[in-house]
Amino acid sequence: MAASTTSKVFTRKSAVRGARPSMVAPGAAPQGSATCRTAPSRRPTPASTARRGHLSATRTSALAEDASGDGLFSDMGNSTPPEFKLKFVWGKDTLAFAVDQILGKGNSSPLTEYFFWPQDDAWENLKAVLEAKDWIPASEKISMLNRVTEVINFWTPQEGQEQNSTEQAKAKFQDCGFTGTFY
Repeated sequence: MAASTTSKVFTRKSAVRGARPSMVAPGAAPQGSATCRTAPSRRPTPASTARRGHLSATRTSALAEDASGDGLFSDMGNSTPPEFKLKFVWGKDTLAFAVDQILGKGNSSPLTEYFFWPQDDAWENLKAVLEAKDWIPASEKISMLNRVTEVINFWTPQEGQEQNSTEQAKAKFQDCGFTGTFY
């Protein structure tokens, strides 16, 4: 007499609910898992048909606009390297800096939070954040870190001299943004 063996499969429920993994027999759908279910058939109503027609017209016009090169996705497919801008906030005892990604057409998006020099080891923190973003070219990371070093050295007053002003920094580092001061 051969003993029948049944193997068990472990599945994981959503971690959001905090449930533990449960055992499920092979071929059975796990409880709470996504299974293929058919939706009850519905007959289209005149209102739902009109809504679908409206959405279809909207999608069609959006695609036509995009095909003309002026749409939201007009730059997709171009493999231009990403552009970045360093932003600084100038202070008497603190220099804050962050990196924004230039999105085109005058738009930018914050890529990092502000790092505060010399309270933290801000340069090292920025380096760690940039290294974690593997989609940024290494040459771009090095360039940004070198520029931050130059601005930190310019911000740090030499012995017996006054600290350089924000206006002097704007004139010297025209590729960077100086968004304000705090004293």
